[in-house]
This record gives sequence, structure tokens and C-alpha cells, in this order.
Amino acid sequence: RVLEQREKKQRVSRRLIRLQALKLAKELSTSGQQHCAAFTASLGWLEKFLRRNHFALRATTTTCQRPPADSIPKLVDFILFIREQRKQHKYSDGNIFACDETAVWLDPIGKRCVT
Repeated sequence: RVLEQREKKQRVSRRLIRLQALKLAKELSTSGQQHCAAFTASLGWLEKFLRRNHFALRATTTTCQRPPADSIPKLVDFILFIREQRKQHKYSDGNIFACDETAVWLDPIGKRCVT
């Protein structure tokens, strides 16, 4: 599951790994493997799991992150749309406000992920 998520370039957190392990243990214990019922996915287990599978915990970064390939055409379309709306509705310059500090986040939410 971790490798699948990483191949899709999706963030994998330690919490996600623990939750997935608990889910799997619950499924196994209900199918007759009672030794899985006591499994807790402790932090110690997680550290050993990561080491066994050669995973590392790294800080997420935006270094080398590129905007989507279609961002330039979309930006041009937006500018042309706004220009047309201004002409159509006769907006004066006094009715237009700068909103250039509106944040658009392309980064994952967490600060660390499993790689």
C-alpha cells in the first residue's frame, strides 16, 4: 500500500501506515487469526516496519515543484475572460481591487511523509 501511494506521488504519513496496519490486523483477527487481536501498531512497531522496508521519514518540500502543465493556458483564458467581463459590464478601475495575495497551496498538508 505504501509503495502504491508513493508511485501515485501521494503523501504517506506514519499515521496512515499505523491505521492501515490496525485495519489489517482487525480483518485477520475476525477471520480466525486470534494472535492479531492484540496488535496495537505501536510507535516501536512502526519504527521497525519502516526500517525493515527501507522507508525513511522526510520533510516535505516544494523544491523543484512545477505548476501543472496547463496553468499558462488557463491563466491566459482567465485574463481574457476578465477583460471581456470588464468591457461587457463597464467596470471602472475604481471598482477593481487587487487580490494578489490570495494563497493557493499546492503542497501536501503535513510537514513529513514516508519515502
